[in-house]
Amino acid sequence: MALSDLLRRLEEDADSRAAAMLSAAHAEAGRLGADSAAELTRRRTLALAGREAELRASAASEAAIARRAAAAELLETRAALLGRVFERVDASLAERRATAAVLDCAAGDLAAALEYLDGKGTARCRPELVDWLRGRLPAGSVFTVEPNPSAGVGAVLRAPDGSVEIDATVEQRLARLRAQLEVVALGMLGGSDRAAVG
Repeated sequence: MALSDLLRRLEEDADSRAAAMLSAAHAEAGRLGADSAAELTRRRTLALAGREAELRASAASEAAIARRAAAAELLETRAALLGRVFERVDASLAERRATAAVLDCAAGDLAAALEYLDGKGTARCRPELVDWLRGRLPAGSVFTVEPNPSAGVGAVLRAPDGSVEIDATVEQRLARLRAQLEVVALGMLGGSDRAAVG
């Protein structure tokens, strides 16, 4: 084999190896590019999912804050409305102190108090209600009736030894019933809706 043939063969082998290496390098570069693109896509997907979770958590937190603020405002509005209702009740009571309807409200509590004290003791009432009170005392009872201009509508009864005092006034009855009235009024105002906080 001649030297020129040997050189040509070496050049062909070198060209063939270079072409194979170049082809392998192109294939490896394509695989690396595909792997890089897949990794980049995976990282972007993770980053977007993380950001989406952050935004959802932030939106949920803001919604909870808004719900709490709305519930607080609703409760404040209802409390203010109930306050106005009870102010009107108090004003109406002050204006209508001695009407039959108002006195009828006190009569039931007065009868229960008189029975509890066995018809003995002291009764304080407004001066204009002295006759009304005496008319409700049971026959044979021993009560001292004391006019008191600052008394409410009805009477305040005390046992002879001072051990028991019973406030049988409309004002006291309203004070005792106020919590129940608030529940009823809230129900009428839609207060039975759950003002969910959180």
